[in-house]
Amino acid sequence: MLRSYNMKSPLVFLLGGYGGAGQPVARLLLARTDVRLIIAGRHAAPAEEFSTALNREFPGERVAARVVDAADAEALQKALSGVDLLLVCAPLTQLADRIARTALAAGVDYLDIYYPQKVVPAMQALAPDIAASGRCFMYQAGFHPGLLATLV
Repeated sequence: MLRSYNMKSPLVFLLGGYGGAGQPVARLLLARTDVRLIIAGRHAAPAEEFSTALNREFPGERVAARVVDAADAEALQKALSGVDLLLVCAPLTQLADRIARTALAAGVDYLDIYYPQKVVPAMQALAPDIAASGRCFMYQAGFHPGLLATLV
């Protein structure tokens, strides 16, 4: 039996999308792919300003802004509704476990660009749940040169 896939452009949620790492990642994704982006963070003004700038810079009105606090798992899970990939570009290593569990509960794939090794035990503890869900979780892309470039 053939599996049916939704042919629309993937929706990528950039947590920390208006920050120092998120901005170049957003531009690369828009320049080299057909993804749609949600630029998300705790503050409305920078998310909206950057989203507006990206929509002027790249055709297709593919970018939206969303305000969400990653520390609020319930709000984050709601914000991930309809999202294909959560890409964490903010330095939220203290929330890594909570964010990853929320992505898993929301049924979205996950990629972070963390570097600190303290994230590894939390992700390893989630490995059975991730495998059972069939989701793709990659962590510490900031530690592996080229891993984020592979996504783009």
